Amino acid sequence: MKNLSWWRAMAALAAVAALFALSVTASGHERRDVGEYRLTVGFLNEPAFEGEPNGVSVRIVRIGTGGAADTPVTGIAADLKVDVTHVPSNSTKAMTLRELRSDPGHYVTNFIPTAPSAYRFRFTGEINGTKLDETFTSGPGTFAVVNAARDVQFPLQPGSSREIEAAVRGTQSSIDSVQ
Repeated sequence: MKNLSWWRAMAALAAVAALFALSVTASGHERRDVGEYRLTVGFLNEPAFEGEPNGVSVRIVRIGTGGAADTPVTGIAADLKVDVTHVPSNSTKAMTLRELRSDPGHYVTNFIPTAPSAYRFRFTGEINGTKLDETFTSGPGTFAVVNAARDVQFPLQPGSSREIEAAVRGTQSSIDSVQ
């Protein structure tokens, strides 16, 4: 009887660990199949914070069939483009992807998100002849939004460069109106 309880406890622990692992993987990046390829998209570093170096991360694999493993798609950086958009402001910037030498099939571009909220990544180009035009937007059920830096600043919260710039503009406007 004691042995059966031990096995039940171990099975419950394994189930909880598996659910945790799946939820961490699922919440960090969004996966989508495009033809015979699978894209896994998110921020390079998650959680993402304003003012901190980050980037776009996309892993591309050819989906295995008949029991074969997925295989990384390499050497296509020149065929891909990503437009990064800060959703609330609708500010967009085209960026160039590069493949990580240490991780075949993993393409990235670096940038520093300067405002919190949702971001949209639109990938265009082609993957070995397959047309690509897919848009991924951060948020619940996809990948992380960019958080305000103050959420993790401790012990002081000096404010972001965005907040400081707004304060300076406000001060300058006040000075101009007095003059």
